[in-house]
Amino acid sequence: MSEGSEIGWLNRPGHKSWTLNVGIGCTPVSAGCDFCYAPKSAARQAHYEGRGGIVAKDALGRQVWTGEVKLFEERLQRPLKVKRPCMIFVNALMDLFSAAVPEEFIAKVWQMMAATPQHTYVILTKQPKRMRDIVRRMVERFGILRNVWLGVSIENQHTAEIRVRFLLETPAAVRAVSCEPLLAPIRLTRLHLGGGSYLNALSGIMTGDDGEIYAAAPGCVDWVIVGGESGRREDVRPMHPTWARSLRDQAVTHQRAFFFKQWGSWGPAPWVVRVCDPAEGWKGTDAELAAAKAAAEAIGATHSLPVWADQYDMKPTEAEHKPWGAERHELPDDTHAPLRFYRGKSAGHQLDGREWLQWPTADGLIEEAPRELATAGGVR
Repeated sequence: MSEGSEIGWLNRPGHKSWTLNVGIGCTPVSAGCDFCYAPKSAARQAHYEGRGGIVAKDALGRQVWTGEVKLFEERLQRPLKVKRPCMIFVNALMDLFSAAVPEEFIAKVWQMMAATPQHTYVILTKQPKRMRDIVRRMVERFGILRNVWLGVSIENQHTAEIRVRFLLETPAAVRAVSCEPLLAPIRLTRLHLGGGSYLNALSGIMTGDDGEIYAAAPGCVDWVIVGGESGRREDVRPMHPTWARSLRDQAVTHQRAFFFKQWGSWGPAPWVVRVCDPAEGWKGTDAELAAAKAAAEAIGATHSLPVWADQYDMKPTEAEHKPWGAERHELPDDTHAPLRFYRGKSAGHQLDGREWLQWPTADGLIEEAPRELATAGGVR
């Protein structure tokens, strides 16, 4: 178990953040897995006894999963020794509901969580059907545990429509969707179920093509987490701000908790950073002008991204002119997002000028980080 996790949504006020890796190893299942950080982390542990063969290098020299899984049953004892309430992520280096993880082991995880009601556990999966089937059997033994929050990872509309329906069929005190990395727009309020029917995952209401309500789902999504991708410039896929705003607006409209984790390595930047009034021209020295231009380039957008980039597998388009140049005109409309790549650090955690740091509760309420704590970065 790792103390002081860097995962922002674990830093819930009144709780200590932890990551409990009860196993290591995974199998990629969709585009959201393409540049996962976990194989690199696992590679750094390959020298430990019994952990070889979990990752290997592919033809491009990148660390990738082999499909092998190693379980650490002894780690299930650790939360039993911690009395202070913790927000615990299970598991950062493995999908607990992978077919490679025996149900008997998952039952031991449930037994541990049932024995530690002071902690809150978050489990995310890309295997929602197996999660639904197994959790139903866990509920027969342990009941619905109020301290166990279950969620699915989704990156686009396609994965949302496949995974969220199983999530809502899974008995849980709190259900979450982690839209990270967000690679395309997602409309949680209109998931196509086929046959002319649609699901609003935030209300749990099912409708037909005509918009008439005909049924209610077993539950709804309580928590929406959004985040962009971080990593090497050649790997990272940018998140368009409109995609993030849409999910925020959907959550707020339906009074669901919303957590904006990060922009990732690509983030918003001002498209135009003038060093002077173009009509008047520069009035300082050449050295001062060079410094002003450099300062503008350090904060200005270098690329733009259309909101439909996901449909054509588009990468950000490099701007033809510098942000301080009089030749750089405004972007045509809000569909084109001005971006820049932030080397060595995240592009930040603010969406439209504020941090969104909300958590749901098992009672249907929303908790939010105190404003002074969020401003100081105390939950990061």
